[in-house]
Amino acid sequence: TREKDLKRLLSLIVHMITKVVKLDYTAIYLLNKSDNSFTLEIQRGVKKINRRILKKGNGIIKRLLDTKQPMLYEEIKTLVDRKANSNTQEIEYGMKELGAALIVPSFFDEDLLGFIVLGNKISGATYSQDDITVFSVLADYAALAIEYAQFIRELEEIHVKLREAEKLKGIAQLMYSLNHEMLNAASMILGPIEMILKGYCKDEKAREDSLLMIERNVNRIVEILGYVTSYRNKSTSDEFKPKRIEELINAGLGHFSQRFQDADIKLTMNIQQSLPVIQAQDALEDLPVNILACCYYALVEIPKEKRLIDIHACLSKDKNAIQITISDTG
Repeated sequence: TREKDLKRLLSLIVHMITKVVKLDYTAIYLLNKSDNSFTLEIQRGVKKINRRILKKGNGIIKRLLDTKQPMLYEEIKTLVDRKANSNTQEIEYGMKELGAALIVPSFFDEDLLGFIVLGNKISGATYSQDDITVFSVLADYAALAIEYAQFIRELEEIHVKLREAEKLKGIAQLMYSLNHEMLNAASMILGPIEMILKGYCKDEKAREDSLLMIERNVNRIVEILGYVTSYRNKSTSDEFKPKRIEELINAGLGHFSQRFQDADIKLTMNIQQSLPVIQAQDALEDLPVNILACCYYALVEIPKEKRLIDIHACLSKDKNAIQITISDTG
């Protein structure tokens, strides 16, 4: 019941039964909830059984659901010989096909989760009532363990789907932001080009300012596409690593320090001391860089005396999150 990995759990069960009881064959069939059939999950022993799926309407499954008791081949064969029940012949044939001397159902509440197929004892001895009782108890414990392992597996599958959905949401948001930034840059390029083409830039300085504007925004587009490439490369890994917020912000500022200085951009910063270390993916490193890039390109379009960036980082009021605020006057 402490084993979380379903495959390992099933492997342990069949290995221990086959080894300890000295059987020629052991297998486990589990319920497939998608189509209500029972699928061969694992088998061990000298025989190899090809019957991998039993539908819910199968005679063996019906009897297990009706009686909720183990089925001994010798008892079924006796019923066939006596012609006690028209369905017993189908059950006998099915047990032969499964290589089963004994089938023990595994119920969780009223639900049949699966069943254990036990072959013959290598010694040639038959199964006693004590054997059947012991295997019934084992099947009850196995049902608890299987239900727990299946729950863990389903939970992991849900987490994978949620992560994928979160990634798609992030990509959609990235594309929206990318579209916004590219359109901004394109409009800043088209304006000067139109001015030049229509002959409004008649003096040298006006033409030079227009060309500088075009150059700056072409560089802006190249830089934005560089961030996209960086994000793509870093987001391929799901690995989480310890990150310090102050280091992330300072790394982003270091990326722009010379350009901020050249553009006379003033910076005020207030980062709360001893912020907790967080676990994050490498892609988070691009976040402050991307935001500061937006700030830079907005600020260089306004008069130098108004160029200001303000950065705050602190614990939220409920102390469950770190809040980072980056604002600019652009």
